[in-house]
Amino acid sequence: MSTFIYYAFTIAHLVLKDGEQIRVGLTMDELEEKLDPDDFFRVNRQHIIHVGSINSIQQYSSNKLRVVLKREPGREVVVSREKVPLFKQWLDK
Repeated sequence: MSTFIYYAFTIAHLVLKDGEQIRVGLTMDELEEKLDPDDFFRVNRQHIIHVGSINSIQQYSSNKLRVVLKREPGREVVVSREKVPLFKQWLDK
């Protein structure tokens, strides 16, 4: 199972629980459509995260949040300002 997905250099990468990374020949939009919205949330253009991958959530600026991932705590994953309300609703499910 993927813990999060990131998009870099026009390629989507699934990061599995064991840290293995798999390149995927789909766009982030296509991946988002295929994933269960109860478990996965697209926080910005580059990241889709699994609910179980979240270590903590921090205030990033007055209207953005930073998600700290269990697998890669140093990765910069910022919830875009437009997605913050939807992200909070998703977490409350």
